[in-house]
Amino acid sequence: MDYYERIDRAIDFIERRLTEPLSLGDVARCACFSLFHFHRVFQAIIGCSVKEYIRRRRLHIASHELGATNARILDIALKYQYETHESFTRAFKRQYGMTPKRYRTSLTEVAPFDRADVHAIKLRHMMGDKKMEPKIVNRDAFKVIGVELRTTICNGENVQAIPEFWDQFAQDGADRRIPNRVNHNALLGVCGDSDEDGSFSYIICAEVSSFDEAPDGMVARTVPAAKYAVFTSKGKVPDSVQDMGRYIFGTWLPKSGYEHADTEDFEVYDERFTGLEDSEVDIYIPIK
Repeated sequence: MDYYERIDRAIDFIERRLTEPLSLGDVARCACFSLFHFHRVFQAIIGCSVKEYIRRRRLHIASHELGATNARILDIALKYQYETHESFTRAFKRQYGMTPKRYRTSLTEVAPFDRADVHAIKLRHMMGDKKMEPKIVNRDAFKVIGVELRTTICNGENVQAIPEFWDQFAQDGADRRIPNRVNHNALLGVCGDSDEDGSFSYIICAEVSSFDEAPDGMVARTVPAAKYAVFTSKGKVPDSVQDMGRYIFGTWLPKSGYEHADTEDFEVYDERFTGLEDSEVDIYIPIK
């Protein structure tokens, strides 16, 4: 099965269970992904997080039931896994700009949120004009020292947390405290050590020759040897890096014939990174 087929299987799994409790771990397992990698691939292909997709689909179907049946609002709320009338009302108003009661009495037309058509998405990706072919390289294992952030891909928390972490790193001048650096003009952002709940480690670090004299408050890690697909993002960071990530996991990887190797991927910020529109950042994705 390719990535699109696996995401389509996950969509089927979700759609059959919209009125039942849903474990994201179970959804990921049905698609044969680790939870962390599943979150990244799902969001890149479908365009929203797994939790957001489930929430929006439940509310979409609930809106139909509000208009087509006389069922109590509380019963509809409980059916679609909301614990209270109030929590359902808050979610419904956030999505549609009105309460369920007002919607039922006015039957105002609202934007639909239909089942994701993964086949159509695949065709768009296959026929799209955007084509970026990476370099395929092999790298030996290497050592890094740096500072670590624990964040999560759930609800897109990492999209805000990682840029803020870089800002704090720069304000602290932490790069000047890293000993034994191999290249004083390059910093790395290493992503790995993911858990089943979607959390993962992001380390701003430098490659080092040894772990000797690692400062307190910093972590030392060995990134294992791997084969990598190397992409170069161009433009202002973090937008250009995040856009490239969506392309990699939503378009390139699913049709590449490769699988993610489930080890660390990392970004390289060297002298080509200026902080301006002309910045270039290399992104290393482990493949097998």
